[in-house]
Amino acid sequence: MIKCQWCGKICEEKSAYTQALFPFMEEKEENKVGVCAECMDKFMMPETCKNVTVELLKYPTDDDWIEIKRRALVTVGKESFCAPSLEWKKKILRARHSPLRYGLVSFFIKNLPYWVHAELARHHVGCEKYVKSQRNDRQKDYDRNAARQDAPVNMIFDSNLESIMTIANKRLCNQATPEARYVVKLMCHKLEEKCPEFEGLLVPYCKYWGRCQEMKPCGQANS
Repeated sequence: MIKCQWCGKICEEKSAYTQALFPFMEEKEENKVGVCAECMDKFMMPETCKNVTVELLKYPTDDDWIEIKRRALVTVGKESFCAPSLEWKKKILRARHSPLRYGLVSFFIKNLPYWVHAELARHHVGCEKYVKSQRNDRQKDYDRNAARQDAPVNMIFDSNLESIMTIANKRLCNQATPEARYVVKLMCHKLEEKCPEFEGLLVPYCKYWGRCQEMKPCGQANS
């Protein structure tokens, strides 16, 4: 049995179209996991990122949303101790008001090419990164002095709710590298699966704001 790590589709290993359906496969414990052709096309997976996996470690719970709403209402002299509606969540997310900084999302990203991690590490407002060290006294997989730029690293990426939307706006833009776009797409996909309030908000800058501010626009804002 082979399972797509993104959509969960199951394929019989003996099937003649297995390789076409699951272009990239690897052994994981006793089962095989891969990426089905449909998800590969959906996320436009670059060859260099075929082994990247993303796990959502933390996302806002009802208790988190209660506290976010509580902080929003205290600014206008009101109190609330009940969870907000989906509509209210979408409204404050769209407005990007400061109480969102109370909420936290966390991702465990494995087998990330080192140079792609460096792109994500440029984001510093409202987020923090914890990356596997390349130091020679901390690992024995390769010599750090001779390591390739695509040497795999693992990282945990924490972000508040306002920051993750900003990161999506920047890294889903066509001016970002295909590899960075792919990884951030996976992060957004994982978050939207658990938190439908984010649907339609984790998009490129031009789609969110209706205009492009890049120095060399790709033209998508006008399409």
